[in-house]
Amino acid sequence: DDIKVLVYRQDRIAVAKCFCRTHTKILGEGCDKPIETCLMFDFYADYYVENGWARWLSHEEALQLLDQCRDAGLVCQSINSKSPGAICNCCPDCCFPFQALKKFPKPAEVVTSNYNAHVDPELCTACETCFDRCPIEAISLNPEDVAEVNRDRCIGCGLCTVVCPVEALNMISRPEKEIQEPPEENPFMKAPHLFEEEMN
Repeated sequence: DDIKVLVYRQDRIAVAKCFCRTHTKILGEGCDKPIETCLMFDFYADYYVENGWARWLSHEEALQLLDQCRDAGLVCQSINSKSPGAICNCCPDCCFPFQALKKFPKPAEVVTSNYNAHVDPELCTACETCFDRCPIEAISLNPEDVAEVNRDRCIGCGLCTVVCPVEALNMISRPEKEIQEPPEENPFMKAPHLFEEEMN
């Protein structure tokens, strides 16, 4: 929810190629989205750079990259922690977890987000620009020819709000009873050797 604050809090930042889009391109499939989009922080950044899988970025470069990913229609997803070790920028065409997520009848129950997209019916012109932008197919026209967001499917990525030509879409907070706080720390950040064991 506060991605800029999260980025500035990191001591070291690196960027690596997206595994999913790299994999699909090798197979001659996939999409034309950017590939060098996975942000690694601190221990993860050290590990990836030392192994030649990533390069260093400044805080400003990381924020510029996130803006570029948003403009390209990639979904910003971090490890579920207040101190995540990484941020992925995923596309529904190539990202394996995302492909699985789309098959759920209620993806919003699987993804932790404290926001939903909301349509102002007075502003909506039914142009359907948001339909193509939504990676989870959560938007459709209602009988009144107004875009409508299915809250069971909306994962709160916000991508639809930046392409609406009349600014009819914005992000609103979920009801207080649905607000979730992520864990304080990613367990691998507390014990990096566990991550190395997983990799080996």
